[in-house]
Amino acid sequence: EAVRNGVAAADEAVGEERLRSILRPVDDLFRQYPKVVALETAQKLLENGNRIPVSLLAAWETEWEKQSLRLYDSADRFAGIYQYQPGERDIRPIKIFLEKD
Repeated sequence: EAVRNGVAAADEAVGEERLRSILRPVDDLFRQYPKVVALETAQKLLENGNRIPVSLLAAWETEWEKQSLRLYDSADRFAGIYQYQPGERDIRPIKIFLEKD
């Protein structure tokens, strides 16, 4: 019985390792977009899927204004794809991936 349990545990560990080698984080699909991090003060806006003012981002580069962005929260969790809105000086969500705790 102990041997059978040991073999089953080894099979499970191998299966989990194989899955980790195959599965990739969602944000890997969007590496072509710049990474932008929201400040902690923007967390509620981010969680509710609201626009985020540029002033609530850790950094801002003018070249980001014409492309999609990967937005992360202050804990470096991928939140989603956002796009700059020039008239509002904020970014709006295109697709949100953030999971609530």
